[in-house]
Amino acid sequence: MSTLREMIGSGIRFPLLPDDHHNLQMTSDIERINQSLLLLFETPKGTRLFLPDYGTNLRLYRFEPNDDILVEALRQSLYTDIGRWEPRITVQSIDFYRDSDSIDNNVLYIHLTYTIANSSNTYNFVYPYKSEPYDSALNDTIG
Repeated sequence: MSTLREMIGSGIRFPLLPDDHHNLQMTSDIERINQSLLLLFETPKGTRLFLPDYGTNLRLYRFEPNDDILVEALRQSLYTDIGRWEPRITVQSIDFYRDSDSIDNNVLYIHLTYTIANSSNTYNFVYPYKSEPYDSALNDTIG
């Protein structure tokens, strides 16, 4: 039976940082998966020259109202994108939590629960998605 490190692999840490010996830091295991998910979530589709379909459409929804319609649109989009670009995991669920402490309620936490392929261990990844209310964006450009 292969180890978790053999199944997931290892690679260069994101963001790029030097270690104590001035080499690039490496990452492996679950941290590798979570950094891969972060990179996927942070990359808008169409911005990679040779992989224009890589990434998510999270930024397309940035000015939408933070409501249940937005949550369902994000959920469907993320299931599709993660399924295509992160074959090492199986998504169990994607849940959303609103930040009740935020003054304008514009932070939506995306909570991803997943398992590694050929494994029964469950892991979590949380991404803080910050939308911009239309009124706030309009005020920033005007005043």
